[in-house]
Amino acid sequence: MILLTGGLGMIGAHTARALADLGRRVVVTAHRRAEVPAFLAGRVTVEPLDVTDRDAFLALAARHDVGDIVHLAGGIPGEDPVDFLRADTNGLLGSGVQPVVLRIGSVWGPLMDPESPFNHIPPYVGAALRGERPPPLHAGDGGDTCYAPDAGARSPC
Repeated sequence: MILLTGGLGMIGAHTARALADLGRRVVVTAHRRAEVPAFLAGRVTVEPLDVTDRDAFLALAARHDVGDIVHLAGGIPGEDPVDFLRADTNGLLGSGVQPVVLRIGSVWGPLMDPESPFNHIPPYVGAALRGERPPPLHAGDGGDTCYAPDAGARSPC
């Protein structure tokens, strides 16, 4: 079983769909979101989890015989990005799991929250499409961003 933290968020839900499409059994965690996208309904197991709760994290992994973990859980950064990152990865790192990759970046497409605090592109494009004046962009607003075609396509489900 693959444990996918943050599996109901935009990136996580599309990752869960791709894993399910490959025939993998997937359990996704829900912390802030509880609504399961239609394209995942009946295809994944959903479990409530705060990844900073080490005991709950380990119990969930044992209950589902987890062999692999994809950690995409995240929150909204505050003033201190180091504390933000530490809090969001504490449960995973404190479990004794050895992470292979920690991705700090973003994809974007029409299915992304148009007012996302994580990426300046969707609010800008959304405003332009509505005929409104987009918010100003600043040189410091850049980041690790790429357009993901599968995140931009509406699900047939």
